[in-house]
Amino acid sequence: MQIFEFLFNPDSPYVVYDTFCFEPENEKEKRLGNLYIAGEIKNSIPQNRHLLSSLTDIIKKEYYRNYDTSPEESFKKSLEKANEFLSSQIKNNEVDWLGNLNLVVLTINYSYSLNLTKVGNLRVFILKNGEVLNIGQDANLLQQAGTSKIFQNVITGSLDSEDKILITTKEIADLLEKEKILEYLTKAKEKEIKKIFKIERKLFESLFGFCLLISLKSKKRKVLRISFSKIRFPFLKRLIPELSRERFKKSLISILILAILLFLGSLLFK
Repeated sequence: MQIFEFLFNPDSPYVVYDTFCFEPENEKEKRLGNLYIAGEIKNSIPQNRHLLSSLTDIIKKEYYRNYDTSPEESFKKSLEKANEFLSSQIKNNEVDWLGNLNLVVLTINYSYSLNLTKVGNLRVFILKNGEVLNIGQDANLLQQAGTSKIFQNVITGSLDSEDKILITTKEIADLLEKEKILEYLTKAKEKEIKKIFKIERKLFESLFGFCLLISLKSKKRKVLRISFSKIRFPFLKRLIPELSRERFKKSLISILILAILLFLGSLLFK
């Protein structure tokens, strides 16, 4: 499979997004096929910046741990473990991600069987024979405070060896449809896909998000990861030294106050 991972302005301090691609590491895991995860956390706060990678690690570990079951059963068990993790976040009152988490979890085995679940408003398309199929609406789930199970609905199906799967954010999907790029991608050969995004890069300069495109046709697994960065956040580099100086000033003042108190205390005892 040929895998294309495109990230647009990934250094944003306001939203975290990334794509993750995993394949079996041994013969036992091989029957489970490949695992793909793509997601974003909007309105991100510092405490949430590692939530996406932590959730990914849990799903991956549980999915390939159950190699003695079917891909469908292993997929459900990995989602149960993910639900337990998110439920613990809610119990600890760490709920800033609720309503801000958009995630797709997808598995494809070597017979081209698909398992998919989706949270939030990411878009999932199957591109085949010049046709664009929008899937995933039935797997969408509203996130409500106090919800114990975030991942509930699972879509299963079969793919053709010539198909492509595209997972992307709503804003980028709207642009791809508006500019007819999505339609062109259905017919594009693998070597043309990278060129399409490079030629049209100006269209994405002001957007934040990702595209994960999986082409099933390729026999060899290739991963191409490209970041398009136009928007810079230089104020962050200035802010860190400023914060460091501010902390130093506060620490120095605290030490001086403590020294004065100790000195006065020694005088009183004398």
